[in-house]
Amino acid sequence: MNRPSPDQPLLPAAAAAPDSPAPESRHARAWSYRAGLMIWISLLVLAIGLVLSGLAFREARTAGTAAALTRFQEVSDHAVTKTREFVLRAVPIAQAVGNLSGLGLATEDPDRLARQLMAVLRAHPGVTWVSFSDEAGAFVGAYRTPDGALRVNQSRIQANGRTLMLEFDVLPDDAWRPYRREDDSGYDPRKRPFYARAKSAGRLVWPPPYIFYEQGVPGVTCANPVYDAAGKLRGVLTVDFDLNTLSKFARQLTVSPNSRLFIMSAEGVLLAHPTQRPGVRPGGRERGELKTVRDIGDPLVVAFDAQLTSEDRKPALGGQDYARQFAFSENGAEYFARTTAFAIDPETTWIVGAIAPQSDFLAAARRSSLLSLAASLAAVLVAMGVAVVLARRVSGPVVALTRAVRRIGGGDLGVRADLGGAREFRELSDALNSMTADLRDRARLRANLAMATQVQQKLLPDRPPALPGLDVFGFSVYCDETGGDYFDYLIPDADDPGGRVIFAVGDVMGHGIASALTMAAARATLRSRARDERDLGQMLSDVNAQLVPDMGGRGFVTMLLWAISPDRRSAEWTNAGHDPAILYDPHVDAFDEAGYDGIPLGIDEAAPFGQQDYERPLRPGHVILLGTDGIWDTTEPGGDFYGKDRPRAVCRANAKRSAQDIALAIRADLDAFRAGGHQRDDVTLVVIKVV
Repeated sequence: MNRPSPDQPLLPAAAAAPDSPAPESRHARAWSYRAGLMIWISLLVLAIGLVLSGLAFREARTAGTAAALTRFQEVSDHAVTKTREFVLRAVPIAQAVGNLSGLGLATEDPDRLARQLMAVLRAHPGVTWVSFSDEAGAFVGAYRTPDGALRVNQSRIQANGRTLMLEFDVLPDDAWRPYRREDDSGYDPRKRPFYARAKSAGRLVWPPPYIFYEQGVPGVTCANPVYDAAGKLRGVLTVDFDLNTLSKFARQLTVSPNSRLFIMSAEGVLLAHPTQRPGVRPGGRERGELKTVRDIGDPLVVAFDAQLTSEDRKPALGGQDYARQFAFSENGAEYFARTTAFAIDPETTWIVGAIAPQSDFLAAARRSSLLSLAASLAAVLVAMGVAVVLARRVSGPVVALTRAVRRIGGGDLGVRADLGGAREFRELSDALNSMTADLRDRARLRANLAMATQVQQKLLPDRPPALPGLDVFGFSVYCDETGGDYFDYLIPDADDPGGRVIFAVGDVMGHGIASALTMAAARATLRSRARDERDLGQMLSDVNAQLVPDMGGRGFVTMLLWAISPDRRSAEWTNAGHDPAILYDPHVDAFDEAGYDGIPLGIDEAAPFGQQDYERPLRPGHVILLGTDGIWDTTEPGGDFYGKDRPRAVCRANAKRSAQDIALAIRADLDAFRAGGHQRDDVTLVVIKVV
């Protein structure tokens, strides 16, 4: 029995202390099982919602960032490809017109020369100027004005030292109407950058972008020096582009709704901008200098330029494009960016820059995360069942999005997202399904390109023919999936094994699908005519008649035909603007070239093509090389051309071996010369050895 302490007063049983709670009162203040379950499940739902929201946001952010980087790469690579194609189409134009300098280009007759240049200008709508300047300071050019009109500009330095300049509007009927005359324009093409650089280099060059004289128009020039038969400089031929045309192209390419894509030189000169024309600092007849990216007042472009290193401003070794993706902050906003440096020629580098706010790619992830969090918080205030339903409804679309993105990342392009729920989720579903559809289209395009490659390869001979008295081997290596080079062995009379054999080598301007189609058309026509026609010149005339309307002045084809009669040890040839054949006679250890003649196919339907006899008899041991300019124009990392001396040396060293050994030795030497660099043109070679 417990007893009270002496200090504790005795109290009657009915007078209990008022602060001591009764057992019922303590249970009344405790949570009920249902309430506790609701609270704990709600907290669990909240915790799960928070975890799912965090995971979903992380996955969506990762996926958004990956999509952004992929989109940046696709758009930047496309911009580089289109810019290079746009500008470098001047090269074949300049080379083709330069090759005609000895075949009718009227460099001594300004009026006739102007009409010839005007024909070239009309055949290439994207070109702004085509001109020829000579060593006496005379200038003849045809150009397009900003509003699309055509004009002829002629100037010459007179005996008094003044430069007489005449300009004419070219009317639709080709008549000339005087536009203006200036008795002393002060223009001397020999002092302009394009002339000085082409003359110094002795080859086709790209001077840095500059201001068209007296026009205040920013432009870029492809300059090709023209020499006479004695190797003396006659003048410089140029093909020019107005840089404002590149800005139109830059406006058409976007990475995201708020992105911008621009083009600049490695030195920071602005070449193209989606909202601003390349600026010009005023000054004199030459109208000043081109503005740099720091002069145009675009803080994003200035911040982009500040991020570039010296490595970013030049292509990688071997002529490869150099690209880098990075992020930067400007005025409190975060941006994705990509820089791609690519070479116009060995001395000229341009940069394609792309900038887009990160919010363009991550806004959907943030919206999804906020919606998930809000739904989780709301689930705490309702019953367990409603909380579970809402949790599923909120987290379900996010989980489905994560699952769909992972499947797409794993290569399953058949996924179709149906997230349901709120409008943002439906929009996200549509965007995700549209993205996967685009990816499927790209996959099908790659498959179609692979099929086109197989089809085109079937059009080329799969093996050399067995010919008495001849050992033959040929190959074509394309720089793209499809190409424009062509070679063939035509045996008109299959029943006569000792009869005439025709060897054909052709090169379509450019490469890719369009060139492959043109090559196929030329091949079909040539094969059909080879069965019925013996005159090689008439064969090319028939092919030319087919190609002129098909090509519509948008390109041309060079082709060389060699016909050999092994029994008679004789040969005939005809040429349409192609490089001549290289012949090696081991008996006298001497090389010969034969086949200079003709203009390319597809330019003039009335162009004449004649059959010529090779004047020397063919003897056992003779080696004949028929190739395309993809061989001679191959460059090594330093920019030097492969030329024709190297293949001659390889041919001499391997002359006693088979045609196949000679061909493969030249190919191996060409690959070694390129030193791992990118093959920029199709390469075709046919080796014929008389045995």
